[in-house]
Amino acid sequence: VTQQVSEAVSINPNGTVQSKLATVSDTEDQQLEQFAPYLTMSWSFFQPSLPATISSARSTLNQQRLAFDVSARSAILNLQQSYFGLQSAKSLIDDFEKIYQINLEQVKYIQKRHEAGLIDVGAVDQSRSQLYDQASDLIEYYQSYLENAAKLAFAMNAPGSLIVLPSDKFDIAGEWREDVELTVANALAMREEIEEYLESADASIWSARAAIRSYLPELMLQGYAYAYNQNGLSDELDYSSQYYFGAIGLGVSWNIFDGGVKAAEANAYKSEAKSLHRQADYARQSVKHQVRTAYAAHEASQLNLLNSRLNLVASSNSLKVNRSRFSVGLADITSLVQAMQLFGEATQQYNYAILNYNTSLAELYRYSAKWPGGTETIVK
Repeated sequence: VTQQVSEAVSINPNGTVQSKLATVSDTEDQQLEQFAPYLTMSWSFFQPSLPATISSARSTLNQQRLAFDVSARSAILNLQQSYFGLQSAKSLIDDFEKIYQINLEQVKYIQKRHEAGLIDVGAVDQSRSQLYDQASDLIEYYQSYLENAAKLAFAMNAPGSLIVLPSDKFDIAGEWREDVELTVANALAMREEIEEYLESADASIWSARAAIRSYLPELMLQGYAYAYNQNGLSDELDYSSQYYFGAIGLGVSWNIFDGGVKAAEANAYKSEAKSLHRQADYARQSVKHQVRTAYAAHEASQLNLLNSRLNLVASSNSLKVNRSRFSVGLADITSLVQAMQLFGEATQQYNYAILNYNTSLAELYRYSAKWPGGTETIVK
């Protein structure tokens, strides 16, 4: 009997196989379609290393959140320092523009007296010299203002062409009411840098446990299902054949020996955890040093603020007296120039005293892990 057999096979999108078998002979004609889906399932319901792996990932996530808080606190301190510097430069410009105008009027007055023959040319030159000197100081303050404005714009991630103008009056930004011991205690309890090291150490410890537990067997539920269906025509008669099979059971996967790879990995994680605990101890000492240094600077800045304020008042009164005495001929130009110079120095010292006070206060907030007023809601 001579036969010709042809078979067309196609794969469906769901993974099943469909074929058409056509057999032509002098006695028989067959056209068949096959459909054979299958399904496998495996579920590991007991994995000893999985809980430790999850705990390690949770500690790593906590460490990343703490790292964000550290970055946020440092960014806020940087913004405060830049803003206080900008305020200081703007205040110096305002104050020394007034001083420059006073000096300019004084120079004009001395020139008129010289033209009237009441004083010599040396007094005119001396007053002009001081005017030029204070003009140089004013130019430096303008330069400092532009530098601080650029620094603040950079810290704010603002466009490069933006010039920031301070809207608040340059004055003390607040006060610190806690003593040094309470401040240190709160910092040790709140500083994220310490917690960050501890969370990283916990992640390493959990990773070590996961590595050791990988030597334990895993239990799994396994299932298998298979179906076979064949339909078509055989010798012009309908033909159908079905076959079904399924099985379900428990499976065990046990990595009994790996050459000590996981054990070595666990030891490495344990060593890393010990190193992180030592870094946490060092961070505690650094926190104590930072807080005590900032607290001492803040205490000194309060004394300097009081002293510079008294100095400013005294130099201002001295300038008024010397100007009055000079106008009636009871004081010479040297006394007037010295009084003006002392007033300018006192103005600068008082400005820097406020700047140091505010900067030390901002550092106390940063190093004691306290959020300055209104910033926590913005960050969180």
